[in-house]
Amino acid sequence: MPHSARALVANATREGFLSGLNAILVIGALLAFAGAVLALWLVREHQIEREQPELIAGAADRPEPIVA
Repeated sequence: MPHSARALVANATREGFLSGLNAILVIGALLAFAGAVLALWLVREHQIEREQPELIAGAADRPEPIVA
């Protein structure tokens, strides 16, 4: 490659890389945002199984075993 064209090629390479990286990051951000919106919409609070409060309170009444 001629010496006079090296700066031009280096600049074009840098600009092409940054342009592609910018496009990939924007697409990734949009996909992440869409996934977050879908997760909020699809997860239903009444379908989540949780422990009963009585079980948690009963566990606190038992003494902790002594480990030597």
